[in-house]
Amino acid sequence: MVLSYLATLHPVESLTLKELMLKLVMLLLLVSGLRGQTSHLLDINHMFVSDDKYTFAIPNHLKQSQPGVPNPRVVLESFEQSSSCVVTTLKAYLVRTKALRVTASHSC
Repeated sequence: MVLSYLATLHPVESLTLKELMLKLVMLLLLVSGLRGQTSHLLDINHMFVSDDKYTFAIPNHLKQSQPGVPNPRVVLESFEQSSSCVVTTLKAYLVRTKALRVTASHSC
């Protein structure tokens, strides 16, 4: 039911920033199985991009982590149906928010 609704939020270029962000967060949670704390720690400064895959390293300690065991990487792979693809949505989000990130870094 959720995926059917998210598929209607397409094309991502026509979504409001709020709709795009909410779609991205929901897809991230659905495809990765992340907990709330882990999704909060995803940082594009620790993101690695390859052909059709995004990989996030999580440098912060997680509540569920065992001492001495490195955090698992969060790997997001593209999905053939672009209306439900987390990679397509993430790419659109990064493009749409680039100017906002630059502005925010200059005002600090």
